[in-house]
Amino acid sequence: MKFEVFVTLNKEVLDPQGKAVEHALKNIGLNSINSVRQGKYFTVEVNEQDEKKEITFFARNIDNNKLNKIYKSKLNLKSYVILQKRKNIYLLIFTYSIVAIFSAIYIEKVLGYLPCKLCIYQRIPFLVAIFICFLGYNYFKSDRILIALIITFTLSTALAGYHFGIENGIFDEYAGCTNTNIDITNKEKIIESLGMVKNCKDVEFTILGISLSGLNFLTSLLIVLFSLIALVYEKD
Repeated sequence: MKFEVFVTLNKEVLDPQGKAVEHALKNIGLNSINSVRQGKYFTVEVNEQDEKKEITFFARNIDNNKLNKIYKSKLNLKSYVILQKRKNIYLLIFTYSIVAIFSAIYIEKVLGYLPCKLCIYQRIPFLVAIFICFLGYNYFKSDRILIALIITFTLSTALAGYHFGIENGIFDEYAGCTNTNIDITNKEKIIESLGMVKNCKDVEFTILGISLSGLNFLTSLLIVLFSLIALVYEKD
């Protein structure tokens, strides 16, 4: 004889996977759902002569501990959802970093706007972010990847903010901003070197009236805040 058995958790037992399904359904627009409780479906076949004995044994041995083992599948739905969200974040930051690097090179090499030393330094966090995002998307699943990105773009925010402050007279230029390695014994070298000098306070290229350091400050700060929200929210 064949029996269909539906197993569900008691109402007192937390159901994190059911909550994950509920959030996933609401994210796709099904807001009328109040709650989701998941369960297991079993098909049991027993000999007719042992029917009562088997059913009694089955009922007595499914306790809460065994239910927990049933619900702890190898692929936890909540972990899977978090992983996919993290991968989307990594892909977005990876793409933005690639665009930022190539845009800086295009502005320098094609449009002819020379970068200052701080402009060059601001490319480093993006190169680091590309490497971190590649590792996070393909290999590592821990919070350390997201934390590493937060640290990287916090440094990027500080560096860009400092440069933006120099451009607007908030901070003084530091000694390394100007090129002092000029050969004063050669007139042609002097002229050539002067053309290659770019002070950190000089703003030659803007987008919508904002310097590149200002844009970098804003975008890096947004990435830090967005990553922090993702890290904290996913813990709930």
